[in-house]
Amino acid sequence: MGIIYKLITIISLFSTPFFYVPAALNREASEQLIKAEGEKEKVGINLKEQIKRIADIAEKIKELEGDLDNKNREYIDLIEGRKNLDIDLEIAAKELEDLAIKIEQTQKSAQTVLNGIVVGTLNDFQEESDLIVNQLLEQEVKKLLEELAPLKVAIVEKKGQVEQLQSKIEEINRNCLDIESAIRGMEDEKQNYASEYVGLVNSRDEIWSDIKNNKIQKQLAATRPVGNLDQKLLEAPVRNYTQLDYNKKGITYKTKGVVPLYSGGKGEVVYQGELSTYGNLVIIDHGNDLRSVVLGDFIAKVKKGDVMDKGDILGYTASKAAQFGKVYFEVRIKDKAQNTIEFVERESLTSNSITEKKKI
Repeated sequence: MGIIYKLITIISLFSTPFFYVPAALNREASEQLIKAEGEKEKVGINLKEQIKRIADIAEKIKELEGDLDNKNREYIDLIEGRKNLDIDLEIAAKELEDLAIKIEQTQKSAQTVLNGIVVGTLNDFQEESDLIVNQLLEQEVKKLLEELAPLKVAIVEKKGQVEQLQSKIEEINRNCLDIESAIRGMEDEKQNYASEYVGLVNSRDEIWSDIKNNKIQKQLAATRPVGNLDQKLLEAPVRNYTQLDYNKKGITYKTKGVVPLYSGGKGEVVYQGELSTYGNLVIIDHGNDLRSVVLGDFIAKVKKGDVMDKGDILGYTASKAAQFGKVYFEVRIKDKAQNTIEFVERESLTSNSITEKKKI
């Protein structure tokens, strides 16, 4: 039931617009970005190719979501079909059991009558009444045997029906496993595209900001010193969570109910918007090429250009009181994902109540 519920939840998300491309470039902006192509030796990036790649990723995600929609609907159709077959199998199995019981009872009755006939024939002094009784018993045996013949035919047919239903159910189960595997593969592929999309949007927005303010510098090719690790530590964006999972890139917080989200440090909001079915996305530039990314099912209370201090409210999780939600947090340097857990203040992790903490 868990995976069915999950798949139905996924399908319900497909009714929303497939992909939100933030701050679509107007004609003037596009012309300025294309003109900046001549300055690529300074910035080290081909802007035209970058913009094309962003559009390509959006199209690929749209195609993947269409494929996922079809696969999920196919999966649900299979589950519904299996449910009907399970009912048919239960009925056929019960009918098979009833036939077996009836055949057994008929055979016992026939055997009992035959035993009576045998006992009667052993008597050397049979009266006319005994002969009449034997005749009646013989007629009864004949009747029982006549009833038994169609029952044996029926039980063979019923066994065939049961085996056929079992075979169909096994085939559906195999198809379900294939679809589940395909769905997992497409979800992983979509996640990779989404991660690449975030990096490209970060880079594009930074270049566009530099062009707009006439501040294109060669510094884009190298990371400026940030200082010691303690100076780079950020506060966890979630203080009240039930579970924390992390891998070599980001941290996923599991929350319950409406929970506030916080800015990890001082900086400027350089992007706020939606990212397909993943939820809201907020990116904060903390300076020195250090950025933090918050992605998930939450309601943002900030907008692009807002200046944040450490601990300022970014928004609130959108879950209801009894519902669970997830928020993803990632730290990037020069738009390259870092081992985020190393950039988070230990105090902001250990102060939380964690039911489980694991490394992926």
